[in-house]
Amino acid sequence: MKTRATDPPAPNTEHLLELTEWAAKLLADNPRPWPAAAAGVDRRIARDFFRAEGIGPLCHYTLQATGARELVPPPVWELLRQERQAATALELLRGHRDAHALRCLGEIGLKPLVLKGAAYARTIYPEPDLRPRCDTDLLFADRTAAEAACARLASEGYETAPNIVEGRFVSRQKTCFLPTAGGHAIDLHWAISNSHTFVRALPQIDLIREAVPLPALHPDAATLDPVRSLLFACVHLFGHERYGHWPRLLWLHDIYRLSKQLSDADWADFRDKAIPGRIAGICRHVLDQAGQWFPISPAAGLRAALIDAEADEVFRPDRLKSHLHFAWYDMVALADWGERRQWIRETLFPSAEYMRSKYATARITWLPLLYLRRSATGLARRLGLKNPSGP
Repeated sequence: MKTRATDPPAPNTEHLLELTEWAAKLLADNPRPWPAAAAGVDRRIARDFFRAEGIGPLCHYTLQATGARELVPPPVWELLRQERQAATALELLRGHRDAHALRCLGEIGLKPLVLKGAAYARTIYPEPDLRPRCDTDLLFADRTAAEAACARLASEGYETAPNIVEGRFVSRQKTCFLPTAGGHAIDLHWAISNSHTFVRALPQIDLIREAVPLPALHPDAATLDPVRSLLFACVHLFGHERYGHWPRLLWLHDIYRLSKQLSDADWADFRDKAIPGRIAGICRHVLDQAGQWFPISPAAGLRAALIDAEADEVFRPDRLKSHLHFAWYDMVALADWGERRQWIRETLFPSAEYMRSKYATARITWLPLLYLRRSATGLARRLGLKNPSGP
């Protein structure tokens, strides 16, 4: 398509790299002048960069806190100021709705753990609006508790998102959303991950027993302890790589801030959980990634210990080069072939209710063909091939 003279210039690799390096230095409390290569970047390109990386509010706060406002051009400062204002208003609304949801769940005896962005915003960031998020993640003791939470939230006007594959091994979550007043989404998890390897590395009973209070969100709220928070952040970020979601700078900055909480004793605990959990290689990989942008300083000898353990792991970064590799090694991690057969059945043949929801316009007599179509397209994705049924 021909570009019009009025179209904004497209970002190039040099611009994005310069912006990323500038932002990383700033967020590591080492502010630099706005990069010369980005001086001619269109305001919309800069806006899209800050939004895509999720760091606009945080950059504004850091420039202000370090007295470095003059290091950026006035249009960039104004852009960041607007991003911060919008984030502040949105987080006030989300925080209120999160607190209300937790209060409602507490009324029926449920006290889930708050995960990811909603927890990070109130534990490792100076102000909650500095850590943007698109939803709230809650972890329950089991599926029964999550189902009860879903029913209670339904009485508050929440609806359950359709087209979610469910099963003992395939998916361990539901999404509830509030369709009115701008909406609000809550993911209800009954396991820390959909990856069996990660679930076994972070046992549910330990996560709940060692949870720490999160009073900044709600008097009865709780979240993961610092060591398990970093372990979880590592496996969560790595899991996104499986789908080609390259880690955003914000997620790497989470790793940096989480790591700053740990003492030498905590790093030893981190090592002693990662190695038996057989996620040493994944933790090493993620810490190395974050360390490319931020000054992460683990205890002496930690990286060497993780590398030594990584060599004996089956589920490790150098083997997970495609969706198929990830799925295969994750399936192998199941306890026996009975569980593996169930995983295969749930992956290729989800419930008829799900199929009717996903293919609502199809006739019920087409159900066998729809299963065949799903199996073929699912296999193609695992192999990294183009979806044979369409773009």
